Amino acid sequence: MQFPTGNRIVSVVIPCLNEETPIADVVREVLAQRVDEVIVVDNGSTDQTAERAAGAGARVVRQPERGYGRACAAGLKAVQVDAEIVCFLDGDGSDELAVGWRDQKPGVAVYTVGRDGALKSKVMVDEGGMATEDLVVADLNGDKRPDIVASGRATRNVKIYWNETRATGR
Repeated sequence: MQFPTGNRIVSVVIPCLNEETPIADVVREVLAQRVDEVIVVDNGSTDQTAERAAGAGARVVRQPERGYGRACAAGLKAVQVDAEIVCFLDGDGSDELAVGWRDQKPGVAVYTVGRDGALKSKVMVDEGGMATEDLVVADLNGDKRPDIVASGRATRNVKIYWNETRATGR
C-alpha cells in the first residue's frame, strides 16, 4: 500500500468464526486496496470459512481455542515481522473504522462501512482538533462501548474520546 511518507508494510488481520458466506468477498476487497498481506484467523469455524478465505488469497491461521482476543493475538503473532501497520477487520464485512489524520485540518472520525464497501455514515469525533498519528479503539471503562485513544507522536499529545452514546432501547 502506498503512503505519502513512502512504502510501509500493511497487514490486515481478520478474526473469523463461521463467516463462510461473506469472507471471500471481504478478503478480495481488502486485497484490492493493495495491502501487503491478509491473514484470516479461523477461530474454530465449523463451516468453510478457512477454505474460502484461502481461495480468495488470504493466509489462514488456525486458532482453535475460541475467543476474539485469542484470535486477534494469533493474527498479530502471524503478521510479517517488518509490518509497520496492522489493521483488524471483522469477517462479516461490516465495520466501523476509526480514522485519525494530521493534514491541514487534523481530526478524528468514525466511518461505518457496509458489506458492499460503501460508506454508510461518517461521524466527526474531533474536527480540527488533535493531529493524530496513532489510534486505538477499545472498551476502556468496561461499559461494552468502544472508546478511542488518539496520540500524536511528534507533539506527544494523547487524547481519549469516551463513547457516551445513549442506548436506543431496542
